[in-house]
Amino acid sequence: MKPLTVKNTCGVHERIFCAGNEEGYHFLEQLLDEVADLFPSLLFHIGGDEAPKAAWKSCPRCGKLYQEKGLHRTIKSMEVAHEDYQSEGLP
Repeated sequence: MKPLTVKNTCGVHERIFCAGNEEGYHFLEQLLDEVADLFPSLLFHIGGDEAPKAAWKSCPRCGKLYQEKGLHRTIKSMEVAHEDYQSEGLP
């Protein structure tokens, strides 16, 4: 996989978080633990609703998750996958 460059523009980008990579969830949890105290709310939106759905077809890990969980290609799919991940008792 090619190294990524940090985006400095708004918009929809093709390379996004891999929903099928468990290490990605650990990274996001660590990142959010670091920045959560900066926001004065119990909840904050981290985006994703505008994420392209191409990874479900092109990424083997995302495709495997899609098949295993029977997910639909909507933003709700990511929410269900993350809720399942959290309910399994993982940090």
